[in-house]
Amino acid sequence: MQTAADPLVGRLLDRRYRVLDRIARGGMSTVYRGIDERLDREVAVKVMSPELSSDPAFSDRFEREARAAARLSHVNVVAVHDHGVEYGPDGPSVFLVMELVRGRTLRDLIRERGGRFSPAQAVSLLEPVVNALAAAHRAGLVHRDVKPENILLSDQGVVKVADFGLARAVNADAASTRTGLMMGTVAYCAPEQITRGRVSPRTDVYAAGIVLFELLTGRPPFGGESPMAIAYQHVHSRVPAPSARNRAVPAELDEIVVAATDSDPDGRPADAAAMLAELADARLSLRLPVVPVPSRQSPAALPAEPDARTSALHRGYHPTRVAPTPRASVPARPPARPPARASRRVRRRRGWVFAILVLVLGALCASAGLMVVHRMRTSSGPAQVQRFPVPRTADMTPQAARHALAAVPVRVSVASARVSSADVPAGRVTGTRPSAGSPVRRNAVVTLVLSSGPPLVAVPRIGSGEKVADATAALTAVGLVAHVDRSYDGGIFGRVIYVDPEIGTRIRAGSTVTLTVV
Repeated sequence: MQTAADPLVGRLLDRRYRVLDRIARGGMSTVYRGIDERLDREVAVKVMSPELSSDPAFSDRFEREARAAARLSHVNVVAVHDHGVEYGPDGPSVFLVMELVRGRTLRDLIRERGGRFSPAQAVSLLEPVVNALAAAHRAGLVHRDVKPENILLSDQGVVKVADFGLARAVNADAASTRTGLMMGTVAYCAPEQITRGRVSPRTDVYAAGIVLFELLTGRPPFGGESPMAIAYQHVHSRVPAPSARNRAVPAELDEIVVAATDSDPDGRPADAAAMLAELADARLSLRLPVVPVPSRQSPAALPAEPDARTSALHRGYHPTRVAPTPRASVPARPPARPPARASRRVRRRRGWVFAILVLVLGALCASAGLMVVHRMRTSSGPAQVQRFPVPRTADMTPQAARHALAAVPVRVSVASARVSSADVPAGRVTGTRPSAGSPVRRNAVVTLVLSSGPPLVAVPRIGSGEKVADATAALTAVGLVAHVDRSYDGGIFGRVIYVDPEIGTRIRAGSTVTLTVV
């Protein structure tokens, strides 16, 4: 077999981790199934490529990111146990020891299904992913590489996010960019990540929005023959609403995708926790049931590598894989033979059970009918996302504005930059984003914009000996007030000899400028 020729199979790394067999191989790393001989547990060992492992700068970055990822403990995050460097005849091998997840990736499931998911299925698959990202954002970590290949679906029905910190360590390496190791990732990159390399929690939100788009429509929003073509579309185009490709997508999920993939980071939810709240609102509004992770029908449902029909987006890119679960054939059990006749007691008990079931079902139907009637009375149309108007807070102190906004279920923030206002004193609220009266959803962020006071203007140039009328007109034109101080020590009356404050000084509009004239 191919794995038998692998020089790492059978070796003991760091005198602790025995490499058993290879799970998957890609351009950046190879993943093995191993055994921790100290704790007697199975683990996944990700060994980085020789090109990366031989770079001392990469090894240092890898160690820092591995330490940060190891501190993140969450049910939806693949746990990082250890990291190290193994020195062999072919040079150093940088490796990461992780929790072994038996199952498949979300990419495998998308390929297996060959199409789109229902709203309930898509939200049920994405919610644990966003929950994991929310935990990372609270800990000050950004994933940077959210995509279906890094979302694992365990055979126990648990969704887990893998490879926290690896994207940061790899992307900082110039060689990875030259060799195109991140080709498959660009389909989920935010515009600011592509153009300026800037990342934040909103970068992960963008990628999660693209994943939701793909689940609802069957493919990512942008495609092309090269990563550059796809990147260009992310930077210069807006992600369309999923309903443009799948009319069955409800408006609530359209809103989440469009907001999460806004080309302006400030237009997206602030972090994954905010996006998770929006998903919860949509689930409640649409009454979406929680759908468990689909189980595999057979081992053949998980392909070993992408075939020739794989789109150009994934051609040449080998995603991280998880260990397939061995399945033993179990002989079918013959159906139990029913008894020839039931006893009279059993028949009587069944009769009581049937009667109770009829009563319970009747009560449920009556309750459902009352709810329908109530909704028909309170709403003239289909279920809508409840929205609340933003209260007016202009000219209030920040404390009073927060008190006014407490009347609606929103989150309040204060803009870091103040704006000048001729009408609102410094330190008070000039307005909000969104503006007063705008309808917002539950848990939306309303930002208070504070005043810096009247705008600053420069004292205009007034020549020595200029007429008082001309100097006064020049001051009035820029919003300043002229005060004339006459000096009777000789000379021609009505000519300016001194200006206070000096010409060019920036002062607040409405301030007084003294003109000394003779």
